[in-house]
Amino acid sequence: MTTLHRPTGVTAAFSRSVFRGEDVCAAAGLPVHGAGPHSHFDDAIWDFTGVIGMPRYLARHARILSFTEILNPQWRELAKEFLFTRLAPDHRAVRELAHAYRTPVQIATVHGRLTMLTGWLNWLTEQGVDNLGEVTQQHCAAYLELRKKVRDKHGIVIRDSSPGYRMDVVAVIQELGYYRELFSADGYVPDFRPWGRRTAYSVAGMVRRTGNTTPPLSNDVFQPLVAAALYVVEVLAPHVRELQQQLQEMVPNRPGRNNRERPDWRVEVTQAIDRHIQEADPFDVALDHVVAERLADGWDPDDPLLRVNLISLAHETGRHAFHYTWLPTLRGHLEKAVSEVGLSKRWGRTAPWWSARTDGAVSPGPCR
Repeated sequence: MTTLHRPTGVTAAFSRSVFRGEDVCAAAGLPVHGAGPHSHFDDAIWDFTGVIGMPRYLARHARILSFTEILNPQWRELAKEFLFTRLAPDHRAVRELAHAYRTPVQIATVHGRLTMLTGWLNWLTEQGVDNLGEVTQQHCAAYLELRKKVRDKHGIVIRDSSPGYRMDVVAVIQELGYYRELFSADGYVPDFRPWGRRTAYSVAGMVRRTGNTTPPLSNDVFQPLVAAALYVVEVLAPHVRELQQQLQEMVPNRPGRNNRERPDWRVEVTQAIDRHIQEADPFDVALDHVVAERLADGWDPDDPLLRVNLISLAHETGRHAFHYTWLPTLRGHLEKAVSEVGLSKRWGRTAPWWSARTDGAVSPGPCR
């Protein structure tokens, strides 16, 4: 059975955390790439950049938790214990706590909690408090009053903070009390609960709303909106899916493309050029910035191949790139092919023609 250390002031500073040596990601059930960093509880920095399935919007800095900014070394250990409990609420030691949260939080939430916690603990240090057992309601109220204003880097007030921000400030102060029994080095006194039984929601001044506060749309807005949505789903969507499939097929992914026994590039690229001639299929047009780069590299403005998308031609053979060293060999054949079939933009060559009637229905017509 796990023994929980109950803080008794600074004398508890030598206590050993029950989380020492734990793999943070393993305890939290977070899968990590094989080569990715595996942070352990004792590390001063927890790096989650190797975690699989992280949302793309989450910036790299938000995937790294650094405890080194907490001024009091004793509270760095406390901060790690607190955040470990939020990431791994099913840990055998956390399950025994009556007031612990039972649902794991995301990395982004934990990063925000660390930011709030660092501000609170460092403010206490600045006030001369070096032990959480000394914290009173006056400290909590004074810190919240400070955080009701947003200041610039010079300390000048620029606006009021949002109720949501103030709620996060109050929440992290209160939540430290929920895990007091688990902290190895420090903690609030047993009977202290910041703001008593008031919730962070009410302390922050959040206004509880009932019902839908957004007025319904009028029909003159709603009906055209629905008609446009139906047009996108019923008419455009099938063609978008087809284009998406074409885009996926354009990506070189031919089996054995790195096999040295595959045909020589001269053979495959020449065959691709011949296909354009046989099928009367225009070559793709190069993007404007590619044309500009070629001109800057000294291409003749009258070169018949200036606007040919050579990368697209290479993709047709399963290759990722067109090497310009191939061009002298292919130039004559390629110039002849371009003169026969011409150039065209890649998309919409055979697109169906549709138009939307003013009543929202769809009828054949020219594509605008």
